[in-house]
Amino acid sequence: MQIFIQGNLGNQVKELQKDDHNIIFTPIQSENDLEQSYDPYQQIYIMITDNPLVDFGKTLEKMVLKDNKIFIPIIISFPYLTLGPLSVKGSEGCFHCSIDRLLQHDPSRNLLQDTHQHYNLEENENTVGIHPADTLTISNWINNLKVARDEVVENWKGKISRLNLYDRSLVSSQVIGVSNCEICGIKQDIKKKSYVNMKKYLEEGIFQL
Repeated sequence: MQIFIQGNLGNQVKELQKDDHNIIFTPIQSENDLEQSYDPYQQIYIMITDNPLVDFGKTLEKMVLKDNKIFIPIIISFPYLTLGPLSVKGSEGCFHCSIDRLLQHDPSRNLLQDTHQHYNLEENENTVGIHPADTLTISNWINNLKVARDEVVENWKGKISRLNLYDRSLVSSQVIGVSNCEICGIKQDIKKKSYVNMKKYLEEGIFQL
């Protein structure tokens, strides 16, 4: 397992996992350094960041899924701490799709895009305070992944859990894959979906009583 970390959250998880010498913790430097820091011999890759490093996460996910491995982002985009989605090759709902869906449905889309762009610039970094319970929860989730990998992967494929760090509310959902996603393989032609087929169905009398 290789865990890429940036900020307090990743460092605190590293401290809790310090006795496990099978985990490689790699500080996030820049997207350009990723090829040198990526260890192709691991099976699971996790990204833990205090900031929404979207471009870095997308690049890392591409590398991981190309090698048919497992990728999990754990990201703070204040006020939310989001775990997931867990991405595996050929399964719907990857990190790319989750970002696209977030931008699609967020009423502050432009602001959110500006925030992502801000933190994609290497010189911009914001370290936030982390509740000890959140660090412990993530560390325990990683422990569960280590001992029951197949079960965790099956239960978490394409799934996210989003914690509001202010009011402590938690929402979990399944990411719906974006059509023609280059990462998770949803290749259905948009013309074969939704209302586009309605004319055909009507002509065939499917809706006739």
